[in-house]
Amino acid sequence: MKNRKGTFKITKALIDNNPDGVIKTLANVLVLRCEYIAIYDHFEYHGISKLFDETEEGQVIPEYGFIISFDGKVTCFTSENSGAELNWLD
Repeated sequence: MKNRKGTFKITKALIDNNPDGVIKTLANVLVLRCEYIAIYDHFEYHGISKLFDETEEGQVIPEYGFIISFDGKVTCFTSENSGAELNWLD
């Protein structure tokens, strides 16, 4: 699993407004680094997950985005798959 690296951001507003969705998103991520970026009011995460794409040594680590709905659905995407829904915590 150590080759399944990724970065992503979660806004403070999302944590405040949909904590259950954030918990569901983080449930399958081993967070290696988290930093609050005050100017953007978001948290930046670096982690590994069995759900992230495999990366090779020296490859740029993908940045993932999440769409977290209040009904509990989590959609994950990278710039490569342009919003295609991944198998993420159904």
